Amino acid sequence: MTVFPDQEHSNQAWKATRQALGLTQDATLRDGEISVFLKHLLIQGLKGRETGEGGKASPKALRDCLESRLGALQLALRMDCDFVRDVCFDRVQARRSLNFSRFYRQRLVDLALATMLSESLAPDICLETEPWSVNDLAAALPCNRHHAVIFADAVLFHHEFYPLAVDAYVHDSQLGATRTNVLGTHVDWLSPDGSPKRILFLDADTGCLREADLASPIRPDSAQFHSMGKNEQNFHRQWSDALPCLQVNPYGVSSLADDKAATLAGWAAMGIEVPAFAKLVDGDFQSAWHFVKAYREVVAKPNQSTEGDGVAYFEVGQDHFAAAFAKHLESCWRQGDAIVQERRDGLVFRDSHYGTRHNLVLRLNLAFDGNAYHVESGYAQLGGSFGQPAARSQGGRIVSPLEILDGLCSRTDSARPRSSLVRPDWLRICDQSVRAASLFRGLLLVGLDVLLDLDADGNIRPVFLEANPRPAGLCHSRLLNGYPDSCLAPNGVSLKLWDGLEQI
Repeated sequence: MTVFPDQEHSNQAWKATRQALGLTQDATLRDGEISVFLKHLLIQGLKGRETGEGGKASPKALRDCLESRLGALQLALRMDCDFVRDVCFDRVQARRSLNFSRFYRQRLVDLALATMLSESLAPDICLETEPWSVNDLAAALPCNRHHAVIFADAVLFHHEFYPLAVDAYVHDSQLGATRTNVLGTHVDWLSPDGSPKRILFLDADTGCLREADLASPIRPDSAQFHSMGKNEQNFHRQWSDALPCLQVNPYGVSSLADDKAATLAGWAAMGIEVPAFAKLVDGDFQSAWHFVKAYREVVAKPNQSTEGDGVAYFEVGQDHFAAAFAKHLESCWRQGDAIVQERRDGLVFRDSHYGTRHNLVLRLNLAFDGNAYHVESGYAQLGGSFGQPAARSQGGRIVSPLEILDGLCSRTDSARPRSSLVRPDWLRICDQSVRAASLFRGLLLVGLDVLLDLDADGNIRPVFLEANPRPAGLCHSRLLNGYPDSCLAPNGVSLKLWDGLEQI
């Protein structure tokens, strides 16, 4: 068995580091860049061996493996083993960072784990080892206005943060001057008054992300909450209450969007098309059985879940329906109230290459520019198979809206001709989305999940499913620019959000 680390591990890590940072073969790694090399070193040779067949081990197993490798790396550096002959960096600094900073070691494992769990959707993060002074910060971030993106789930957050930082940079570049510094900060990096003591930011000069402690905390001018983890609503409430600054998603109105039943009731009162639904408190099987009698297909899920967690489809009257439905409701009730809905996704995506059909939901991101909401970006979520919900948490995948425009077909009527999402359909969806977003006045950025159904005349009609005040998948979002058929549509989330923050 190959001993870790060896020269081959080092060579491969150095190659990956040069590609990530745009360095030459004879470059000398600077302070923060050392962490990129160490991260790539940790993951060399793991796939198909320590992590299991195909590298598909659990995140916990991967983390355990990486932490074991980190210990071996510390020992090799301490003994000054000659496994990095072709890489020029300060070994003393690397040893000091690994030996005396538990936090530095944790972040290295976090970043290595993120690399193994996901495709590369953001630049590598350079972990700076020395606190940045006020002057250091002013040189890197010349603007005096700070926008904090506060998170609790660290592993993949930089993929979500990066498009926001790029959008702000593009927006400011169009105006001719840097106006907003976008700073990522973990809840553990905040002082009691909500001032970041450590930040993640985009280095516009190099295009990489940097993470550094601050010699003096800085007070944000605005903030938003994202990637808040399993305890997301409690963390959101706690820090929303603590921060005195303008917030993209303050807890009060966010709690409405988090409540699926309240959101659907609000939309229905506005005349917006939603599935028929019933909210079910723990143990209320009587209401559940009464509801399902009226429909052939239903969907059950926890009322407060996000991103497709706990969603299940049921065909009423099918063999074993009653037992399976009751068991799933009990699972939902362990998380609080449940919700049951009529199934309304009349249109699905048909993959012309494989001939497979996939359940479909559109995620549209709307931003408030100070005057009105605008549909700015989005993506399509596809179920992994015809029987699975359209959610990544249940084996689904995310694609560009462009990919599904001409691939729609009826879910229940195979004889019906295929449908295309044409511009009039899209304008109707956008018009209804703007109306739906207006339920959440005070949210400057909101993600809406929209199903596609067919009316009696065969026309596409949007059915609004739920809202998310902390919309995920930002790294997959495309700026739609009016209609998603443009091949020029770049990745992005919102340009108008930054106008809204300045005008409110």
